[in-house]
Amino acid sequence: MDSRTFCLKKTLNGFAASPKPSWPKGVYHLPVHLKTGIIVINQLPKTPETLWLRLLGKGKVQGQAISELLALSKDEPLRSKALQLLAKM
Repeated sequence: MDSRTFCLKKTLNGFAASPKPSWPKGVYHLPVHLKTGIIVINQLPKTPETLWLRLLGKGKVQGQAISELLALSKDEPLRSKALQLLAKM
């Protein structure tokens, strides 16, 4: 196990975070009374529903998300809005 995987597991365990079968990979839920979760962006599936979050990633994850964004139709509202926001980063 590499150090990043170890740190992730230690962090998730420390917060008592756990995945739920009905949610995508990369989404971890904290105990019910905290009403929050942890998103591990590089574990998210490559789907249109996760595109916004993957754009916030870094390296290969963000690069792949940008490629997917650019491949969308120019009429797609998500494409133009996301490109405007990325230009401001």
